[in-house]
Amino acid sequence: MRNVRDGYEYSGKFNLSVIELNHIDMATEEDKLYGVDKWARVFKAKTWEELKMLAKENPYIESAAKSIFEYNNDEIYEAIFHDREDVTDLLRRDINTLQEQVTEKDRIIAKLKARLERENQIDKKAAVKEISDEERAQLQNEAREDYNRSQATFHGYYQDQIDDLKAENESLRKRIRELEAK
Repeated sequence: MRNVRDGYEYSGKFNLSVIELNHIDMATEEDKLYGVDKWARVFKAKTWEELKMLAKENPYIESAAKSIFEYNNDEIYEAIFHDREDVTDLLRRDINTLQEQVTEKDRIIAKLKARLERENQIDKKAAVKEISDEERAQLQNEAREDYNRSQATFHGYYQDQIDDLKAENESLRKRIRELEAK
């Protein structure tokens, strides 16, 4: 049998042992002779440094440590890839939502512009029909106030959405940097 990654050829003699990881200190001399206690420490290792120290003493443990490291790196890269996919999906949904909101805003703006146009028509008719200046001014002010209120509402709403998206993007970038650092 040969390790396909590093080309190391194993013998055909395999021995399976059951190891109680919580009782490494109870290893017999025979266990120590065959390195069973060291393999138990490999499985109990909590840091890469511990694993590296054990790997220095035994080429088999070194090969196993390399395999574990490569497997973990694959998982990290897969997690980063899936996080990026999630961010892309989230951004697409947000863009679609914002486009829908912009369309709705444009519809309301068109409606308000039409209302202002009607008010301007009233001004023209006022010259002909002699609507009082006070009535004309009141109608114009109402139309302008409606327009200004809608603009302020939309501006505040969109600014909040943009701020939320920026904060979320920064949080996702931080998560990606953390995953890449691992």
